[in-house]
Amino acid sequence: MIVRNWKEYAANENIGELHITENQFMTGNIAGILVEPIKINNIQGSLCDATIYNYPVRYKVLKTELSDESIDDNVLEDVGELIHEMETEGCRFICTTGKLFGLYYKEIVELTELLVIATPLQILEYAENTISENKQICIINDLSLKENLNIIKNIISDDSIMANIVFTNKDFKDYMDSNGAKVTNLSIGAYIWDYIEDYKLTMKCEDIPIYNMKTLMELVKMSVSQTPYGGII
Repeated sequence: MIVRNWKEYAANENIGELHITENQFMTGNIAGILVEPIKINNIQGSLCDATIYNYPVRYKVLKTELSDESIDDNVLEDVGELIHEMETEGCRFICTTGKLFGLYYKEIVELTELLVIATPLQILEYAENTISENKQICIINDLSLKENLNIIKNIISDDSIMANIVFTNKDFKDYMDSNGAKVTNLSIGAYIWDYIEDYKLTMKCEDIPIYNMKTLMELVKMSVSQTPYGGII
């Protein structure tokens, strides 16, 4: 069950000599989660609540909070060290607690060969392809419009998607478009939740898709690990 050389074996199959990938010292972890050192209002059900995952996760906390001013070299060095630790501890993919981590998406990808989810906004283009032309994608976080736009421009190349995006926060009092104009005529086809906390504490939508970091982690987890099945086919 190793990051780069793993497979499933039947219960009575001869697995041969056990070994781990060079430079690793631990196995079994699936997700490595980079955590920004900020206060969490409700840990239960949040990304930092290890009990919500049905697979092993490994947490690493940054030394400082993130800023939108520019790519901070000290933060990037810290991120690099933490990712290296997660690689040696057998993690199979890297994710974060979202929000301003999205500014570091390209840099994080360059730091590791593992799959990376730096922000739930990475699902934007997929979400747009799953809704009709008259529907909107609603991004929910407490970042400024400038911060959101900087992250989106960092992860997508097609600016046309901006016409179908609206922004709001957990209060849902005001909605704005990518130009900062207030939006009142809403027809939302998908939500992207970009908070550490569980969206279920705030949102109750049964018929509209809600994409959050945990949802993306579940999808990636299926591509880097396999659920054991009893018996042999």
